[in-house]
Amino acid sequence: MHEAPSINLKAMETDDPAFVDLVSRFVSHVAETSDENRTVRVIHIDNWFGRRWLGFSGKILGAAGVRNRLVTHALMPAPPFKPSRIQSIRAYYQYQGGFAVRPDSIEGLHADKPGDHFWHVTKPTIFCWYSGNTAANTNGSLMIYDITRHGSSGWYIGFDRAESWRVTTPVNISTAVCATIMKGEAQADF
Repeated sequence: MHEAPSINLKAMETDDPAFVDLVSRFVSHVAETSDENRTVRVIHIDNWFGRRWLGFSGKILGAAGVRNRLVTHALMPAPPFKPSRIQSIRAYYQYQGGFAVRPDSIEGLHADKPGDHFWHVTKPTIFCWYSGNTAANTNGSLMIYDITRHGSSGWYIGFDRAESWRVTTPVNISTAVCATIMKGEAQADF
């Protein structure tokens, strides 16, 4: 039996509860293995998004897309999801040995921006974006930016569902680490 995740996301009507549970496990794992006290911001996107969103900051003059493929610097590009795609956003913070939730705002986080726009995060924060509409879709996605005082990292996981959800597209995270987290086993290093 899997231990319940410490950050337990709620499935909406259009979400597959099994997928939302997987996302909860990954988000909890990153938050629990962090060596810094920081806020975790979880953004629920209306539908599937691909691996090209990792490090993507938008388009310049509507033509060429701009992205940072390494996603390993302090100035992370804010992915330019249109505000209309945001289903919910919540902030979790460490409280009495666990995590407490509060509603959060997308103000300034997601908007139409030029491709050279980067946002600077001064407080260590974990940003998590995950796809919705997984009750109907056979694909799901999760992207996490882990921003610390010493730098940042980002990774993406594409999932698909046959009988159950499985990892198909890990970017900047190993399949072995994904399997460990999905099984709810001991803490894995990224």
